[in-house]
Order: sequence, then C-alpha cells, then structure tokens
Amino acid sequence: MRVVMGVVIFLSAAILHASASASDWAQFRGPAHDGQAAKGAFALWPSGAAPKKLWSAQVGAGSSSVIVAGGRVFAQGNNGSEALDKENKSQDTIYCFDAETGKELWKQSFDAPFLRVSDAGGPNATPASDGECVVTLGKTNVVRCFEAATGKLRWARNFAEESKVDPAKFAQAFIYGGMACSPVIVGDVVLIGGLGLEKATGKTRYQVKIEKGNLSRYVSPTPVTFDGKTEIATGFQRYPRQGLVFFDPATGEVRRELLCRVGSGDPLMVDGRIFISDRAAKDGGGGSCLYDAKDLTAPALVATDKPLPPEFAKPAPKPAAAEKPADAPPAPAAPAKGEPPAPLWRVGDDGSYWGNAVRWGDCIFTGDMKSMTCIDLKTGAVKWREKSLTNVQPIVCDGMVLVMKYNVLMVLEAGPEYKVLASAEVLPATSSNPYAKFSTTPALVAGRLYCKQSNGDLVCLDVSGK
Repeated sequence: MRVVMGVVIFLSAAILHASASASDWAQFRGPAHDGQAAKGAFALWPSGAAPKKLWSAQVGAGSSSVIVAGGRVFAQGNNGSEALDKENKSQDTIYCFDAETGKELWKQSFDAPFLRVSDAGGPNATPASDGECVVTLGKTNVVRCFEAATGKLRWARNFAEESKVDPAKFAQAFIYGGMACSPVIVGDVVLIGGLGLEKATGKTRYQVKIEKGNLSRYVSPTPVTFDGKTEIATGFQRYPRQGLVFFDPATGEVRRELLCRVGSGDPLMVDGRIFISDRAAKDGGGGSCLYDAKDLTAPALVATDKPLPPEFAKPAPKPAAAEKPADAPPAPAAPAKGEPPAPLWRVGDDGSYWGNAVRWGDCIFTGDMKSMTCIDLKTGAVKWREKSLTNVQPIVCDGMVLVMKYNVLMVLEAGPEYKVLASAEVLPATSSNPYAKFSTTPALVAGRLYCKQSNGDLVCLDVSGK
C-alpha cells in the first residue's frame, strides 16, 4: 500500500515552542531543526578585525551544543576524567547563563560518568527548552526536566536504572559511547528518540515499537509536517534493514517509513524531498542520498518481517539533460524486486556519519570527520569538497555558512564555489583534552553567536554588525 503525501516542510518555531520566541535557538539545530538562523541574525565583521567577544565560560566536556531560549543560554558538560570515573566522582552539570551578559543564573550538578570512548567524554545530546522548562539527556540515558527560570528539578527518569542495567555498561554497549539523540519538546510531550514523555510529570505516554529492532540512539527526533499535520522523523535499526520512521508526536502512532541507510546525522527535509547521509559502505550502500517523499510507505515494514512490497522496485526519475552537469553522478539503477527505493541521486564517496547538513538555495552543505562538502540539490553533483574542514557542524544565515574549525570561526559563501568570506580565532587554541577538536553546532540569535568546543570552552560573540 502506498501513502500519498503533500509537500514536506519543517514545523515553525511557533508550533514547537509556544513559550519561546520564534527567533530563539531553543533546540538542537535551531528553531526549525535545520541549522537555519533567522534573517538578519548575522553580519560580517570588518576586514582585518574580529567579532567582539562579549563573554565566555567553561562548562565541562561534552559534544552537547548550546541552546538559547527566553534570554537564557543553556549548556551542559562533564567535569570528569577516566581517573575520576574510577572513583565515581565525575559529574554532569547543566548551566543557565544570561544570554547578553553571561552571568551565571543557576546550575545543577549530578553524578554521571565521564565515559570517553571515541568522543570528548561527557554528554552528547543538546538540551531543549520551551521557555518554561529545559530538558537534558545524559550519556547513560538519564532524562531530567528543570524549571528554566530557577533550575528547580521537576522530574528525572533513569532508564538504565529502570532497565536494571549498569550505567557504564549501558553507555559502553553502544559504539561511541551512549545516548546522543537530542530531546525535542512538542506541545506537552518530551521526545527522546521514539519515546514520548509527559512534559509535566515525565511519565511515559508511549514508546514507538520496532519489532526485532531499535530506534536510533543517535538520530534526533526531527519535527516535520505532512499536509499541515505534525509528525516526527527519526532513525531505526533492524538489521539488515534500517531507515527513517515517521510518527505522531501526540500518540506515537507510526504513520510512514523510508528504508535507507542511516548514520548519526538527522534527516533534512527539502521541498518534498528527504536528504539523509551515512558513511559510504563497501557493499555500495550509504553515502549522501536524496529521496522523493513519495517513496515513503505505510508503516507495515516497521513492525513485521513481511517481504518488501513490489512498488519499491521502480526506477529513479532521471534529471533533464540540461540540468545535468558533467560532474553529476549517474542516476542510480532501478532496484531489484524487493529492495528499498532508489534515491533521486546518491553521492557514494560522500558520507556524513556524524555531521549534519544545511541547505541554502540549490546547495546542500555537509560536514563530517573527513571533509566538508557542497552538493548540488538538483543533480547530486559535488560542487566542492574541502578536506581542511573536518569535524564541523554547519549552520546557515543569509547566504553564509558558519562553521567552527576547531577554535577558529569560519564564514563561507553559501554557493557552488568554495569561498572563505572571513575567519577569526574565537576560542583558546590549546587544551589538555585530545578530543577538544570536536566542534559543536553554534547557536545564532539576533546578532549573538554562541560557539562551544567539546572541551567545554564557550564564547558569546557580537555578530550584529553594529
């Protein structure tokens, strides 16, 4: 059975955060979960100068990014080390700062292992806020909800403990160290992957079920709309199958799915198409792919081992000859009967396993451990690939792409040619943490840019141009 959909767009910030400003950066990757800042939020600084540093802080190690909601900045990190882990003395801390002055308004600390595997140690997930509360997720699957204004703990759920699993073993059981899907708040529901919790109490409202498999612990729940109705997209793993599942955030009812390779990056919805990226595999799978939303199917495959329906076996649409440059990859061949749908295009040698993508115009920009890449949205042609930009998490504003190259802020032209518009060193260059070179996703709100490295160094920059 085929499901027919309308154009796919991201939810507006007004829907997602009723108490937060539409210009806030109140969740991972910004108001629409697509890395795009509000128009006019960023201005280039004069040539030969650097953006003014308004304030800085140290929040502890972690790949968690910064959020901004209601004039407050929230950031979390861990003060520990492998040595402190042996003594059970490591702690996660959630900080709240005044967004303009950097004054610490409150903080809350809790015992939590540092657990450095192949990351910086500390929490991976980014907090989420609706202006009234702020929700955090720790590496060992502990969810906490605080009052945004005071830091008072409203409720907490320790899912490793509830499952009677040792926290350290829980995190180490998953490659690269535990939970990394950032929470999202939709109305009165807090989403942790496919788990829906009551925002007021933390009680479980539903759990999306994947028969003989699991929802991804790395892909964050991504709000989208189909024909004006809210749905959540996230990844699932049910080997040998994996893909994206779309469900109702109020009830957890699965509405549709897409069988595809899924890494740790979140899906990007673009004009009725779905961009998803995973590192290229020896079997020819993975890479960066664009799918037509019409290839989404009814959710039967999520909860059953029935064979794939025959409508999967259809050729991918071929782009018009005039739109296909010489460097575009060939259109993929039609899949064999019983195979997942063919993408509109696939860049097989480009795979963003850890990083996320942003879109500006006809360009998609991806960042990962090996390079940053610009891909033509219409054809899949690689327009440029910059190997000096590794471990970057791009955001975009007014035709400019912003990335942190370790401690250096770089501003690129959001176009098919690689062009650096400006750069400036904005964070300390040295660190005793060998994993400090992991940059987190910046937050950009009304002329203020908040940059954080995974060693915990945080800075607020004036990028208003005033």
